[in-house]
Amino acid sequence: MSIESVHSISDRIMNAYQLKAANPVEEQERGNSAEYEVSFPELQKTVEGANRLLEPTQIHLQFELHEKLNEYFVKVVDNKTNEVIREIPPKKWLDFYAAMAEFMGLIVDKSL
Repeated sequence: MSIESVHSISDRIMNAYQLKAANPVEEQERGNSAEYEVSFPELQKTVEGANRLLEPTQIHLQFELHEKLNEYFVKVVDNKTNEVIREIPPKKWLDFYAAMAEFMGLIVDKSL
């Protein structure tokens, strides 16, 4: 049985993300990522594959939609306790961004 720290696991996830970001060739082939649509079954299959990869670590991933921003964030969850170990990006940051965007919208509305 292999016991690894949570930091090393999250570092591997972030390193994989950074590696993908550093390799723009694939990005150029399919165009802008904002325009790239992924079907729900394809996304579900990818998440299930990631969770199978993480099984030995006793954690799994949950993708959750931020209601105000309509953007997804990832929760790293302990299998035994269902405790959220980490959120990527942190939900507090998304909440703050949504509040600032709403505030800026109110300022623009009042000035017009």
